[in-house]
Amino acid sequence: MQNLEGVPLLTATPTIKLSHLLHLLLEKTYNSLLTLTESVQHQPESERKRNLVQYANTSRQSFIRFYVLLKWSAQIPDINSCRSVLKVLGEQVDSFQFSADRLYHLHQRIKSNRAPPYDFHTAIDVLTTGTYIRFPSCVRRAVISDPELDGFGQTKRRKEKNLLTFEDEEKNSESENERERELKEAKETLTHRISLKLFSSYVPPQFSSVYAYAGRGYCTVDDEFEVVLNLF
Repeated sequence: MQNLEGVPLLTATPTIKLSHLLHLLLEKTYNSLLTLTESVQHQPESERKRNLVQYANTSRQSFIRFYVLLKWSAQIPDINSCRSVLKVLGEQVDSFQFSADRLYHLHQRIKSNRAPPYDFHTAIDVLTTGTYIRFPSCVRRAVISDPELDGFGQTKRRKEKNLLTFEDEEKNSESENERERELKEAKETLTHRISLKLFSSYVPPQFSSVYAYAGRGYCTVDDEFEVVLNLF
């Protein structure tokens, strides 16, 4: 049987020639016969016959095994081909298993490297109109309290102030001072926390200026835009 094309034969297995094996078998049989002839000279007749029969059976079994081996050796090309095919199949199984393991680990890494869902609608509003029209009004009233950022609240406070009495103005002045003090402390706390967040988070290198001030974080890209951040 011819070898399969492209399939390497196994050459690493140690082999021995049949002629050399036959020579060793004959030499062993001859040496055993010489040893037997020397040992049976002073034995009784029955014992010598028993030893000769045992030697003949042992030698016969050895030559029968050699004959079976000789018949089996005629199929060695087929066996080598099968062993070569099994070796190639084993290498393919190892390759498939290695590829499956790599794909599994790659899938696990991809889960943590997925891009976040970007807020394109808000980005379009901010970059095209310069305002955030989707900002909830309840959050605006709760967070934006500076007169510079909330003109409507400033006008309303001015109208209410004209209707207050002197006593009410004194009470409101004290409460206003307390409110300003609390607001200042809250801004300082927010500034500290935002600074820690900006310091411990990854900031893209495109931002040329990143800092925290008055309870807000500011990230600026020169000649493009500025982002004002806050914590809720």
